[in-house]
Amino acid sequence: MAGRMLVTVVAMVVALVAVSACSSGDDDDAADGDEPSTTTEAPETTSTTEDVRAQEEQAVREARQAASDAWIDSTAPPQADPDNPAIAETHVGLMYDQLVSTATAFELNGWAIRYEEDSQYQLTIDSIRFGEDDEGRKVAYLEVCTVDDGERVVVSNGDVLDSGLKTVRATEAMLEVDGVWKLAERSEEPPLEGAQCEDE
Repeated sequence: MAGRMLVTVVAMVVALVAVSACSSGDDDDAADGDEPSTTTEAPETTSTTEDVRAQEEQAVREARQAASDAWIDSTAPPQADPDNPAIAETHVGLMYDQLVSTATAFELNGWAIRYEEDSQYQLTIDSIRFGEDDEGRKVAYLEVCTVDDGERVVVSNGDVLDSGLKTVRATEAMLEVDGVWKLAERSEEPPLEGAQCEDE
């Protein structure tokens, strides 16, 4: 995926309005009368590049959070659900395949990911950069940091198979599909122990 998205700035310009005044009478009266006056209104910009980018970034952030929620819901007790409609609504391509495969394996093995009520789970989006893929589709590249304390458990008896507080940094790509941003790719760094997303 490469290229950069060009944001078209749409600006509306308020026309200049000239208001003229004239007086009646002979030439001397006209000469002595008030001079024509002109009132000018400054142009107003209703949409700027910054506004468009801020709106686009907010849409990406909300879509990324929805993808995170879909992952958690699809692998949660009492049973993982690879048919959860939220998967297709928030994921595409490799990430769609990965979540379906993971949820399917969990369902077959009777596993789930459990989060306690006081979970420290947190998704932080450090940066967003826009571009295009080889087909000219809009892509958002994200640098993210996730603090995760989910426990992989056996649903039938509650045995904990894996647990611990971890931090994972990743580079992700979200693809705009029919006006909807979806998580498409993710490359993770090795996990770190504890909560370290605040560290530079």
